[in-house]
Amino acid sequence: MGPFRARNRIQRVNIHHADQALVGDYQMAAAAGAQHFVAVVFQRDAVFPWLTVRQNLEYGPRMTGLPRRTWAERVEEYLFKVGLTEYAHLHFDHIGNTELFPNAQFFVHTSEIPMLISPPRYATFYYREWKRKLTNIADRLIPVAGGFHLTKNIEVVRIGGHSPGQLAVFVQTGEGRVCLASDFLYNYVNLRQEWPIGPIWNMDEWMAGLRFLKGESDIIIPNHDFEFYQHFPEGIIG
Repeated sequence: MGPFRARNRIQRVNIHHADQALVGDYQMAAAAGAQHFVAVVFQRDAVFPWLTVRQNLEYGPRMTGLPRRTWAERVEEYLFKVGLTEYAHLHFDHIGNTELFPNAQFFVHTSEIPMLISPPRYATFYYREWKRKLTNIADRLIPVAGGFHLTKNIEVVRIGGHSPGQLAVFVQTGEGRVCLASDFLYNYVNLRQEWPIGPIWNMDEWMAGLRFLKGESDIIIPNHDFEFYQHFPEGIIG
């Protein structure tokens, strides 16, 4: 959908009350009944595309009310220490800043690479024009065919569902085993309601993957939801 077409459709949405949203004559909030075929996904971005990497890193701790010196020093430390980067998958919104990490090695599942280099017509969010983001760092690219450990306490597992090589990261912390679900889960509603995200590559994998994540994790963090800061105001787990 192009930007003008999307804009025209959005302009047709009428918000009457907090629990009502109409598109034309259709009640979008109706979960059952005659209009049960209507479905819509609203996503809250956790990374702002109009901000730099530094500004995105600053946003979370800044919103917690920490003193500027504290969060500024923390962000500076994180930027300086970056040495490993794991690609959860190769959709365009996950690979746009490879050139900003000259010291990084990039881990990616083997099934994602051909999807970006030569994407089939039916694949969503893989754009041939972006393959340079991968080829430009080919000397630092580490393809992986299965799960692996980055460190003793950090494990990366192929979970699939959202994309062919979707990865999830498990980190052992003082609060238990934390799963960074990447785009496998967009928000906490997907997790609580076991409601699939919009873009699905394989629904059977997604359903099995959710059961796996819940069974293997003490804490699960979706990728696109600022509700995270309600649970962890300082942006830190463990």
